[in-house]
Formats: sequence, structure tokens, C-alpha cells
Amino acid sequence: RTRLLFIRDTQMLFIRLPIILTALYFWDLPGVVFARIVTGLIAIAINMLLIRRLIRLSIIDQLKANWRSFMSILLMVLSLWAISTLFAAEGTPSSLSLRLLLEIFCGVMTYGGATILLWLMVRKPDGPERELSRLIRQITKRLCAKP
Repeated sequence: RTRLLFIRDTQMLFIRLPIILTALYFWDLPGVVFARIVTGLIAIAINMLLIRRLIRLSIIDQLKANWRSFMSILLMVLSLWAISTLFAAEGTPSSLSLRLLLEIFCGVMTYGGATILLWLMVRKPDGPERELSRLIRQITKRLCAKP
């Protein structure tokens, strides 16, 4: 298994590096951003194939297990698209900084809120949400405990 992970990392280096460097050379920063998206998608595909091989979990089952994340991402993208239609793309540096902060806040709140709501809707199954909930409860208990 360690050998498979090494092979995967080596493949990703030889896939990612030329794509990103080519994009940087021809299209500067926007090219690098696009290249990172493309290589990220390639990495996801390679990792899913590796998981299918290692633990015999089909790609469809892997996608099904992440449906809440996909829905949260979709809602976040829609909220950010709505914000982008409300505000001009140009402006002073301070107005653009304010817009960026608004977009970050809305993105975090939409993704986080959707994730929690979907988790509650499916009756709190095991997963990262449950672990985060447990961690928050522990921290809250410690902070609220009387010395």
C-alpha cells in the first residue's frame, strides 16, 4: 500500500508540474488557477481509483458518501454567484477588499450552514460533522467549567 501511495504521488508530480508551469508561462496567474483546478480534478480521479483498488469501494459509492458536501458546495457557489451579480467587479481597493470579506463570510456561512442542516436532516450520521460537534462540546464544557 505504501508503494501504491508513492507511485500515486510520483504520478501526480509528473502530471501536475508540467501542466501548472505551462499554464504559468502562457497565461500567468489565471492560467495557474485553472491548471490547479484541472490537476485537482485529476488527483481526485486518481485517488478514487486508488480507493476502489485498495478497499473495493466503487466510485459511485464514494460519490454517494459525499453527497452532503456536494450539495453544500453547490449552495455556496450559488450564494457567491448571487453576491457577484449584486456588486460591481471594479472599484477602489478598499471596496474590493470589503467585497472579498463579504464573499468569504457568505461562502463560509453558506457552506457551514448547509453542511450542518443536511447533517441534521439525515439524523446525524457518523462522520466529520459528528466529530466536530463532539469537539465543540468538549471545548465549551472546558470554557464554561467553573474553576
